[in-house]
Amino acid sequence: ASFSSGMQQRLRYALALLHRPAVLLLDEPTTNLDAAGIALVDRVVVEQRRRGITVIATNDRRDLRYGDLMLALGEA
Repeated sequence: ASFSSGMQQRLRYALALLHRPAVLLLDEPTTNLDAAGIALVDRVVVEQRRRGITVIATNDRRDLRYGDLMLALGEA
């Protein structure tokens, strides 16, 4: 049996958080997630920000809500 793409994404979050990283890099953090998965990511990001962890989200403008600062890379 194989996991759905959403479940694989959730497992990646669990593995990343297991080691309590100083910096958590998130690339399109809500991709392949249903509404419940997105709500879970929202809670995780809020908690990680409270702990002082830097969270970097990229590519999906909807994910800008997670950051305090936006840095756009690429063409002007």
